[in-house]
Order: sequence, then structure tokens, then C-alpha cells
Amino acid sequence: MKKLKRIYIWTILVSSAIIFSLGLKASEILVIMEQLEIQIRDVSQEIYIHQIKLDVIQQEQENMNNIEYIESVAREKLGMVKKEDIIFKLK
Repeated sequence: MKKLKRIYIWTILVSSAIIFSLGLKASEILVIMEQLEIQIRDVSQEIYIHQIKLDVIQQEQENMNNIEYIESVAREKLGMVKKEDIIFKLK
């Protein structure tokens, strides 16, 4: 009877220690999961920003094949004019 009582006590102690250590590991895992979720959110935001930049670049690339766009850039940024344009100079 005394031996059986010791076995029960040891079983309870060992089980308690195992449950305690599992609880600690679970809390560590939760912290790691929160950190990973933050990293996922940050990377998702970066992907979104890069996708917007890519869309702008693709739109600019499409515009490069558009003669009207090329003419407007030449006029606005380079100050070019067509032969038939009349130029007025303000004093």
C-alpha cells in the first residue's frame, strides 16, 4: 500500500512537471507565432507596395508605344515643338 502511494505521488509529480513544461513551450510557441504574423503582415505590405510600383512601371511601358504620350513628353519635358506650331515669346 505504501509503495502504491509512492508510485501515485511520483506519477502525479512527473505528470505535473510534464504539463508545466508543455505549458511553457506553448507560451514560447505563441510568442513565436505572433512574431511570424507580424513578419507576414510586413512582407504582405511590401508586396502590395511593390505591386503598385510594378503596375506604374507597366503602365509607363505601355505608354512608351503610344505616339501621343511620346509627343506630350517631348513637348512638356524637353520643350520640343512641331514644325507647324507657332511659338509666342513673352517679354
